Amino acid sequence: MSDSYLSSFRCSFRAGLLFVAWLIVSPIVASQSSTIASLISSKSPWAIYSPTYFSGNTLYEVRGNGRDATCSSVSYGSGSGNGASASIPFIYGGTTSTVLWPSGSIPSSFTICSITRYAGSSKNRILTSYANNWLHGHWFGNKAAAFYNGWKTATSNTATTTNWLTMCGKNNGTTPNNVYGDGAGVGTATGGDGGGTYRLSINLFSTEISDWAFAYLIIWDQILTDAEVQVASSALIQYLSTGTLTTMQPTSQPTSQPTNPTSQP
Repeated sequence: MSDSYLSSFRCSFRAGLLFVAWLIVSPIVASQSSTIASLISSKSPWAIYSPTYFSGNTLYEVRGNGRDATCSSVSYGSGSGNGASASIPFIYGGTTSTVLWPSGSIPSSFTICSITRYAGSSKNRILTSYANNWLHGHWFGNKAAAFYNGWKTATSNTATTTNWLTMCGKNNGTTPNNVYGDGAGVGTATGGDGGGTYRLSINLFSTEISDWAFAYLIIWDQILTDAEVQVASSALIQYLSTGTLTTMQPTSQPTSQPTNPTSQP
């Protein structure tokens, strides 16, 4: 065989392999997107938050249900990096930057999924309860940590703590899939508190404060099945790769797009 013939054959073969890979992967990506949309449609979350709907001192609930979070000294940014291959919007702040979600944001029966990360040298809690000893995602330089008035995970994961963490946790179910950290079941104990005075906040509990960034949050006031939590976790991971998360569309625009966005910290 001539060299030109072999070269042509190799190119055709590689092109064929790429086409077969596309045929396999493309429906999977589309399926994940439609599955999270179906989940949110069938089990409506208590609230959904995206920095796309941050303006002034308010992080608006994306569907306009009025369950908005109040922010202080918080900035808006967008970009890739820190484990995200796509450019995604985020809000961020230092140790004096705070966010307070409304009453009910840690329901008595909850499934909470989030994307957060450390964004500086102060690495303590990020998502925590305002008035109770409860945390979700980060603690003292560790990621994928959950303390729902009792430890639900190990506290020894210090791998690349400034990368985005996708985290889903619920206060019922069985280990290890009651808590998902970056797509893996990490739960070591079940149960956990919520309801009453429990409400989400950033940098408003005790002195355990952080330099932080926030990219997404979905709160359900019900316990999702393990399979449903896996769907939500996979969708958040996919979001970091594609910048697209198909959720329920808002019935009305809660606010205008943020103005004068700053660069990534």
